[in-house]
Parts: sequence; C-alpha cells; structure tokens
Amino acid sequence: MANFAKTFMIPRQEALNRGEEFKPEGFSNFEKIFFGFMEICETVETIEMILILVSINPPRSKKISVDLYFKHVISSYLSEVYILKERLNTYATKISRMYKKANLSHGIETNFDALYANIKNQLKDINSKRNDHVHNKRHSDDMLTSLALLKFVSDIDESFREGLNIQYKILKINWKQFMLANNEEMVKLLINYFDIIFEWITVDGDIVLPNRVTRGI
Repeated sequence: MANFAKTFMIPRQEALNRGEEFKPEGFSNFEKIFFGFMEICETVETIEMILILVSINPPRSKKISVDLYFKHVISSYLSEVYILKERLNTYATKISRMYKKANLSHGIETNFDALYANIKNQLKDINSKRNDHVHNKRHSDDMLTSLALLKFVSDIDESFREGLNIQYKILKINWKQFMLANNEEMVKLLINYFDIIFEWITVDGDIVLPNRVTRGI
C-alpha cells in the first residue's frame, strides 16, 4: 500500500512544491482505496493504544477520578471496535463496487458476502456488549459499579481505599485479558479480510486501479 501511495503522492507533492495544482490520473480512485485503508489502520492503532491505557495506572491527579477514568477507557474501547466493524464493512462495500466489473469471473460478490459474514461473526460478542449499553448510558457492569461505589465512599472514609485499589486491580486484569483475547481475534479477522481485499485490487502483487485490472480467466 505504501508503494501504491508513493506513485500518486510524490508527483502531486512535487507539483504543489512548484505552486501548481496537480492530480495524477486516477487520483479519485486512489483516494478511495488509500484513505479507506488508512482509516482502518488508524482505528486498529487506537484499539491497541487503549489496551496500553488499561494496563497502566491513570494519571496522578486529584482532578481525575479512577472509576470515571477506567469507565471512559472501557467505553472508548467498545466504541472503537464498533467503528472498526463499520469501517471494514464500508471499505469492503466500496472496493467491491469499484472492482466487481473488472473481472466478474472471479466471483467477487460471493467472496464479499462471506467477508461481511466473517466481520459480523468475529466481532459479534464485543459489539453486542456495546450495543446493550451505548444507546442509554456508558458501558457499565457490576464490577464497574462496585468500583464507582468504593471510590465514592473512600473519598469520605479512607478505610475503603484498600478495597478500591483491589477492585481496580481486578478490573484491570480482567479487561486486559478480555482485550488481549479480542485483539487476537481482530488480527485473524484483518488478515483474512485483507487477503480478500488484496486479491481483488492487485495484479502480480501490485495494487492497480479498477480500470487497469487485467486477469486471465
């Protein structure tokens, strides 16, 4: 993908450096292919970053409540996984529409139907967890509620501080394990996903625009 981007971005940047406006032939299709890919990469990187945030302690500040911080991190993770699902579906739809006329003999519609099903199935559990809560309130569960109660009481009675710390450590371990397992499934999904995507947008290993695709039947 990087080499594909260079063939469009380098001449465009050179023209801009000369004060000229220039878009290489096929630039519109390039943008659809490249920037859709980058959106997915950005979401995956965000999901991986949130796993790091779960693993470390929140910033040491009296202005940051540990329970609200942790709940925000969890809600962000669930939201980003949902965004990933939507972006994978959108990108697959865009690519299938762009390339399906390039060579109908390869059964592109069948491949992408299977791909949509795979996206839905592999992200089903975590997306259902998100959908159960997102329309009414931020994600919560019994342990997160307990953490919030302990934080509230410990602000008044220091004797509850140890219980708060223990509950927070348990939550960190549980959610870290959950995210690690989910991220492993996400990687498997992405490998399968882009195997299918690149099968359709490449010829002899190089990404080509749909109007330039030629394959043997």
